Amino acid sequence: MINFFRKRAKNSPSGLKSGEVDFSLMTKEEIAAYYEKKMQQQAENQTKIIQNLRGELSKSTEKLQKQQSSLTQTKEQLSTVKQELNNTESKLKSTLNELSFTTTELNKTKEEISQKQEEISKKQDEISKLTKTVNSFKDLLTNALDNVRERHYDFFDCLKDENIPSVDIYNLKSLNIYFEGLITNLLNSLSALYTHRNVALGLGTSEKTKKGQVLPDNEDYSSDAQAQKDGASELEQAASYTREDSDEKDFEEQSSELKVSADKIKTAPVKDNPDGLTPEQVDNVILSGCTTRIKSGTEGLFEITSLLKNSAEEFKNDTSSLNETLRKEKHYVSTTSGNTVAGIISFGGKQDITMYCSECGCQRDFKYLHKNKRINETLTVDGSLQNIRKVLSSVQLVRCCTCGAQYEINPAEFTQVNFTRNSDATVENSDNALNASGVGSEHVQDESKTDKNVNESALADAQYSDSDAEPVSNTAIVQRERKKLYSQIRNNQDAVTDSSLPSENAFIYEGGKLPVINPFGFNAEVFGHAPAFIKSKLSTALYAICASQFSQLGAPKNRIFCYFEGNGFDFGREHLTGAINAFARAYLHSVTKQIKKDILSNCPVIIMDESTLRVNDIAKIKQAEGKGIKSQIWTMNTSWTSELQASWYCVSPSRSADVVIDILKNDLKNQDGNVVPKYLLTDGYAGYDAGIKELNKIKGVFLNSCRCMTHGRRGLWKYLRNNRILDVYSQLLPEGSSFFDFKDNLEKYRQTKKGKKLTDNSVALLTIFYLINALFVIDSSVVRKHGYICTTEEFKQDLLKARTKYSQPIADTLFDTIRLYIANNPKIIVPRVSKEGVIRFTQNKRYPESAALIYLLNFETELKRFTESADIELSTSKAERSLKLGICSRKAFMTLSSEDGGHAFADYQTIVNTCILNRVPVLSYIIWLVANIKYRMQLLEQEGRGVAMGLCMPKKERIVVTHADGTMTKELISMYDKRNITDFDKIDVKGLAPYDYRRYLDDHNPRV
Repeated sequence: MINFFRKRAKNSPSGLKSGEVDFSLMTKEEIAAYYEKKMQQQAENQTKIIQNLRGELSKSTEKLQKQQSSLTQTKEQLSTVKQELNNTESKLKSTLNELSFTTTELNKTKEEISQKQEEISKKQDEISKLTKTVNSFKDLLTNALDNVRERHYDFFDCLKDENIPSVDIYNLKSLNIYFEGLITNLLNSLSALYTHRNVALGLGTSEKTKKGQVLPDNEDYSSDAQAQKDGASELEQAASYTREDSDEKDFEEQSSELKVSADKIKTAPVKDNPDGLTPEQVDNVILSGCTTRIKSGTEGLFEITSLLKNSAEEFKNDTSSLNETLRKEKHYVSTTSGNTVAGIISFGGKQDITMYCSECGCQRDFKYLHKNKRINETLTVDGSLQNIRKVLSSVQLVRCCTCGAQYEINPAEFTQVNFTRNSDATVENSDNALNASGVGSEHVQDESKTDKNVNESALADAQYSDSDAEPVSNTAIVQRERKKLYSQIRNNQDAVTDSSLPSENAFIYEGGKLPVINPFGFNAEVFGHAPAFIKSKLSTALYAICASQFSQLGAPKNRIFCYFEGNGFDFGREHLTGAINAFARAYLHSVTKQIKKDILSNCPVIIMDESTLRVNDIAKIKQAEGKGIKSQIWTMNTSWTSELQASWYCVSPSRSADVVIDILKNDLKNQDGNVVPKYLLTDGYAGYDAGIKELNKIKGVFLNSCRCMTHGRRGLWKYLRNNRILDVYSQLLPEGSSFFDFKDNLEKYRQTKKGKKLTDNSVALLTIFYLINALFVIDSSVVRKHGYICTTEEFKQDLLKARTKYSQPIADTLFDTIRLYIANNPKIIVPRVSKEGVIRFTQNKRYPESAALIYLLNFETELKRFTESADIELSTSKAERSLKLGICSRKAFMTLSSEDGGHAFADYQTIVNTCILNRVPVLSYIIWLVANIKYRMQLLEQEGRGVAMGLCMPKKERIVVTHADGTMTKELISMYDKRNITDFDKIDVKGLAPYDYRRYLDDHNPRV
């Protein structure tokens, strides 16, 4: 192109100047190309000029900065010189002050000595506080170890003394499961000791916690103030007492005499023999109850041994066991994973809700305004070490879409909540671990680098500068600081938010039932940070942990308070005590009543037991009336063949038969009017028989009494042990031998030097003891065959068949052998005949074995009743075992102060033991239960049957009572009084029991 232009230039007219171009000879494209090239050259020239100017400007700027830096250094040097002059002047003044104030220095020295003494005193207080914390945890360990010791005795009795390793296999497996759940809870709490010990040394805010501390005058925490008031009575000094051995008392009563009708005498009439019964008459009466005419116990033992060997061969050759149906026991430890740190709680649900509008007078749609009306604090437990932390939660505003009325929604009413962690919290073991915001951290930071701008914004006792235009109330100051901190945590770019409920599959829907929250996906750790009650400062998780320590670890309420006090629990012990009772009344009581109904509606056999307990309030009333001061704790349990596994508890002022009637009467009939239970399995307490007698007067009720074979064996076991005959029994069944070798080993032993000293009476008593154990062997063989699964119809059929074929002949031979023993030793009983013709055989205390034999004969019919149904267990061991936690707690508590405390203890025992039976975690279940009850409270409010304040903490109430003379007075009634009805009592709690929770875990597990 350039050459082309050059050529054109040569041929251009002479009138053109040098460098000019003749456009006349160019085409339009050539002219465009020319100008494009020329403009490009001009742009390049301009760019070079701009770059040169920029370079010059940069050099000028650098020169100016250097001049400014030099000027700054000069100023600093001048300032340093000035400061040095000031320092010199200061030193001169200091020297003059030191010379003139020698006396002041001496005074300062004295003050320093005084401060040192105060520091020493504080250190002593710290050591005292540490000791108190360690002792509190030591009590927890002691209670748990007491529980271990109780179970050790159970194992020892089963495996050592009686030497029947194959007898109580089912019970041993149950003990293992129960023991495993208990120890898991203990080990989980062990790690908390170290943090509480360290914080106790640092004192935290515990110096502010004094007995009788009054809560701040703040309407947000009125429920906590009421809890403090109700809990004050719980702190009365516990009185020690001696526990009565009810079983021993019952045994003495039932073994004192045996009543027989005079028509059993078939010889001379009684009136013809004024001296009493002849030996022939006694023999006739005793032997008249025999089912078979065996001539001796040896003959009976020979027949039973043959029968037992046949049963062993049958079970060995029976390959129709249900091994293919056996399932592995599931033990749910947790449905969530990970730990959370303290932060804020916000509403995590939909933007629109439906609720009752008092202005409209009906249900209306409401819209959230996304406005924080007020920020509340909630005390919670955070992290695996259960540290006390504060969580900020927002009181939201909603507006009626129809009339525009606005209402507050308290965080305690939320079912779905979001929890935002505070990522700027200080290190947990620093001096500011319990800072004003109360938030902890999982991140270890250098103290010098810790950002304290957020966490040191004091939520109480805040100090403000003089720049405030007008005075501000403390409540307004606190609210302003809370909102500021709330906003900072929420808007932090590093903040992590978790939700308590997923957006999908949050609920489980079953036909005809209210929806329940799906345990999988429900984050109990997040929801646990939410407050449990309106106008209360305690979180759901804190209540759940207190419940577990109180009922599962047997810690008294004041010890639970000491456990948390050293870590910053800034309320008094009265508050925590009253709150623990109120939580049980609100969230657990309705569920425990449903558990009782479910037991009586589903179980053909119920097992009951009772033990002593002292409740101070009841003891005072009874003492004023001249009665005994003891109360009773009762338990009712499902049988081993029941799909439903549950335990229910209650506390009563007495042990009378009326209590048995009251427990069973109201719920004995199900909703169809039918009575499911046919049998009541108990120990030897006569009150059960009296209660059954009254209950059977009710139309449609036909309860039969069954007695515990273990209690029947116990008297004989004690006699054999005290007379060293039990050692012989252990030698006849050494470790590794077969249970069926007893007869052969007995014959061999009697040929030895020691065996020749064994009397026929001792052999007969050993045979009776062996026959009782044989009944357990038959049952255990069927249980092992079915892999310890006792709830199937196949198991029931096999067991009933085995009992009919083997156990019934053994039971008949057992009682025939007892009668033969008495007939051969008539001196062991004293016969007496009443004017009404009733024969009484009284024990002869010179022959202590008579008590054990009379006890067995007194309950022969009830002890044999197990052959009628596979649902009837041989013993009440399950009920006795369920009382172990209560008994260990009783040893720690000594007493319970109030009637409310006694009922709350029974509710906690019901929930915890039913959780253990179903192998579900207590803490996760309780938090899940609270979430469901809050959700159903919302449904109740939508139906117009509840109120917005339905989640208030229960308390004692004053009611007006009208007397017979027409006068009216106000009476203070307890929380558990039937007249004290709350919105919690209106909720349908079907589907919320621990066994329901277990079913949801089994049926809706996404990992299966």
